[in-house]
Amino acid sequence: MPRKVHKSAAMGTDTIWRLLFRFSGPAIIAMMVAASYHIVDTIYVGSLGTDALAAMTISQPIMLIFIAVESGSGIGAASLIARRLGEKRTDEASRVLCIAITLTIVLGGLMTAISLPLLNPILTVFGATETVLPLAHSYVSILIFFAVVDSFFMVMGAVIRSEGSPLFSSIVSITSALINIILDPVFIYGWGPAPEMGIAGAATATVIARSIGALLFITYFIRGKSSAHFRLRYFILKLSVLKEIYRVGFASMVRMGGWSILMIFVNRLAISFGVTTIAILGVINRANSFARMPSFGISQGMMPLVGYNFGAGNMNRAGEVFSKATRAALIWGTICAAVILIFPRQILSIFNSEAEFLAQGITAIRIFSLAYLTQGPYFNSSAFFQAIGKGIASLVIGVAREFLFILPLIYLLTYLLGQRGIWITFPMADIMAVCLALALVVTQARKLGIHFKLRYPQKTPVVNSDKDV
Repeated sequence: MPRKVHKSAAMGTDTIWRLLFRFSGPAIIAMMVAASYHIVDTIYVGSLGTDALAAMTISQPIMLIFIAVESGSGIGAASLIARRLGEKRTDEASRVLCIAITLTIVLGGLMTAISLPLLNPILTVFGATETVLPLAHSYVSILIFFAVVDSFFMVMGAVIRSEGSPLFSSIVSITSALINIILDPVFIYGWGPAPEMGIAGAATATVIARSIGALLFITYFIRGKSSAHFRLRYFILKLSVLKEIYRVGFASMVRMGGWSILMIFVNRLAISFGVTTIAILGVINRANSFARMPSFGISQGMMPLVGYNFGAGNMNRAGEVFSKATRAALIWGTICAAVILIFPRQILSIFNSEAEFLAQGITAIRIFSLAYLTQGPYFNSSAFFQAIGKGIASLVIGVAREFLFILPLIYLLTYLLGQRGIWITFPMADIMAVCLALALVVTQARKLGIHFKLRYPQKTPVVNSDKDV
């Protein structure tokens, strides 16, 4: 009797554009909806005043550190699962998935236990003033208390996508984001029986929405949709597996964690120019998340495809995936930059229409928008190294952007140009970072026999056929 062919086998045989659409498409839609939640969240909080926007911006580094740990763990586990499936080692893939579930509980618990008692001193170090501190505390303390829920939600989304179910993962993310958008005004303004909670209501809506998403991920496993075989012993943390997860995932943790640390310096520098400047920075970061998410979604869809074909020895397909994913990301970045350059006032007015905010913000967001042109190739370069298990190279790419380029540039340019130097720093640093990233990718690819082309034949020959997984 023939063995059942798991859906992950298509990663080695189907056409590249179809696979990218299948893996990146749902991820992009999910991330766009998630980014829309961030935008809507910021609009509602912006209606509470400039201090509330500043409080959300000051709180952001804490949550970015959490996301860095969660995302790094999820990406590391996802890369390892994809490679093990490509190598036909399904039992090992199952063990990695089970350990990833255990990790979500451990990491979430540690994040709450460490940060909640020290929250006020942390926010003060991050730049919170006397008027901003109470608002920032009421917002972020709720998110920290339920860190376990967020940890499970983030890691399982990446893991389920890696084993060939990107659509389900994306549907859950979309559902969670839509629930968040619906609940935001309910708890912020106190609609119906809900109490009026102000900025704390935004955090409450997020926790409820993520909890529903986590429950939906649990049903995926209960209904037997996963390719994993669950054994009680598989859930025990194993050092060798953890090393493999974080050999790749540590790069994402450092890159995103580095961004969180960098934002502390940037926030403190921005608030020295006034509350309006840091409010503009917060809005730009939120708008940037909307523009960035599709590029990140492309890289996340690309990663399991590169990892599977690399594990199966299909180097030509691995190169084709990277080339076509980068082409798609460049097109998207160009569209985003054009929209921001043409409609800056209309975009900023959605969040805050005060004259001073708009006067400073229009120039700022136009300059910042040039960074969108480089984000896709940058994300794809990092994901390429994670997919093939080269975490150190991915780590170098992430660290270089934040600490080799952005940090020195922002102090130099603000010294020379004042407030405008903040906005010029980001596109300039991104250009430098993407040049370094692509140079590393091309060098490593040549060593592995991976060739990138501008044009590929309609159907790429497959070196090793995938009979079953």
